[in-house]
Amino acid sequence: MTPEEILELVTKITEINDTSAFMNDENLDLALAYVVKLAVNPDIPYATAMRLIVQLQALSNIFSIKRRALMTISDDRSAESSKRKNVYSTVADDLDKLVAALKYYAK
Repeated sequence: MTPEEILELVTKITEINDTSAFMNDENLDLALAYVVKLAVNPDIPYATAMRLIVQLQALSNIFSIKRRALMTISDDRSAESSKRKNVYSTVADDLDKLVAALKYYAK
């Protein structure tokens, strides 16, 4: 890796840590850990890809449910609640894209 690539990776990891600290959600931490591991080592065995597809899609569904709950059920209309909703929405969408890539990889 070039020094620029290393700096970019460190910056992304710092952003991931900041997101994790803000959200304080174990499921989100797990999803982010998978993303970092895949970014560092994208060459994974077929069986691992199959397991990750199921786990990441399940996590995506959990985040979608949490987002909907924040939008519809929660009485909290604060800026923090809105930020949480946006993070859940973004992570769910991005996990769906990652699952699609893993499905393509596993073919």
